Amino acid sequence: MNDILKMVYDKELTEIEAQIIFEKTADDFHNGIINDISYELNLNQYEWTAVCHGVSFLQLAKWRYSGWSKSCVKCKKELNYEMYGWTVFNDELCHIKCDD
Repeated sequence: MNDILKMVYDKELTEIEAQIIFEKTADDFHNGIINDISYELNLNQYEWTAVCHGVSFLQLAKWRYSGWSKSCVKCKKELNYEMYGWTVFNDELCHIKCDD
């Protein structure tokens, strides 16, 4: 198991290197070598969801260690990432249905 976000946060990996590891891990999953991509990369359910929505590993590492945004980047209203109902827009959190 690789803690990909810790390695990015600690500057042991660049964004490109993290993406290469992610792609290899995804290939291993599709080839039946591993059973769970998020487990192999040490991502919790919220982090994995953000990856699936296209967030960069650098931004996600910042969220893990500095805290997730508490408001929508578009409408500025409260957003609780633990309640879902969000997506990623330009590497920031926003409501799926936003009044912006």
